[in-house]
Amino acid sequence: MSVGMSVSPSLLPAGLPCWVELASADEQSARTFYGELFGWEFFLKRDPATINRRYSIALLNEFETAGLYQAAGDQSTGWMVHLAVGNTVTTAEWVEHLGGTLTLGPVDIPDRGSILHAVDPSGAPVVFWQPPENWAFATTMPGTFSGADLNTHDAPSADHFYCRLFEFTDQ
Repeated sequence: MSVGMSVSPSLLPAGLPCWVELASADEQSARTFYGELFGWEFFLKRDPATINRRYSIALLNEFETAGLYQAAGDQSTGWMVHLAVGNTVTTAEWVEHLGGTLTLGPVDIPDRGSILHAVDPSGAPVVFWQPPENWAFATTMPGTFSGADLNTHDAPSADHFYCRLFEFTDQ
């Protein structure tokens, strides 16, 4: 989706990356690093699910580009891409039907839609997100999301899972 576009969940294609966030061992250092690297500014939101109850949203030219939060001591750190879905409840059913494991949700987030965390059959963690109707995610200018790859030791399981879930072809 282009910068500044608003798309309702029914128009946002399922499987399209719609958000990216960083779980960091040092939130302040990450904000400083990415702020200087990409020119991001941050605003803080209250988030009862994070260890310090904060969630930083990165802005570039006033467009939301990414999220960042302090990882808990036992939590993996790194970037996570969120994939758009039309309905997290239905997606949860399909994830289990296709051999994935649910790890959180679906959970409604006020003014931000609904999320579902899972592990796909290849062992890779994934977040599915049903964004709100007015969702916009900056992706078409330098300093914003441009793509992601799935690294897994079990590509056939991942291919089968995502192709069936999103009606992709594996050609």
